[in-house]
Amino acid sequence: MNDVSRKELGSDYPLVWTNTSIRWCTSPCDTRNSQDNCSSCKFYCKRVPQIDPDICIVNYYTNSGKLGLHQDKDESKSSINQGLAFISISIGDTAEFMFGDTRDKGKATKIDLESGDVLILGGESRLLFHGISHVKTNTTPTWLKEATGLRPGRINLTFRQY
Repeated sequence: MNDVSRKELGSDYPLVWTNTSIRWCTSPCDTRNSQDNCSSCKFYCKRVPQIDPDICIVNYYTNSGKLGLHQDKDESKSSINQGLAFISISIGDTAEFMFGDTRDKGKATKIDLESGDVLILGGESRLLFHGISHVKTNTTPTWLKEATGLRPGRINLTFRQY
């Protein structure tokens, strides 16, 4: 996990960051961060309004778990209108995440969210339709299973500001 990677959703959907991206956005740029990383952080962090999360939703997906395409619109109108992000942290088995402009699964783009990945959807991407098409069995990192006894499946923590 020493490599910092960012999975791009394309120019219309700029925000899926993994591994240390939250640290980038919450700490000042310094000698520990390369200039390139610093520039990327400033670019993306300017596009998504800062949030002060007051809700954490915990979802557990079994290995047969899925969640259809939907929009997260339960927060206040103010939060949604400002494009305040929600931050999702994946723990356990890898899930195939799908997203798009409509509820059409056939047109949805799909990427893998692995254990430790952080998904940030905000700004222009806040109201994307998104969901989990399936959980990939036996993909939890071995060290995590051994250290925690985590059972098969996926835990998702989603932080939001009401």
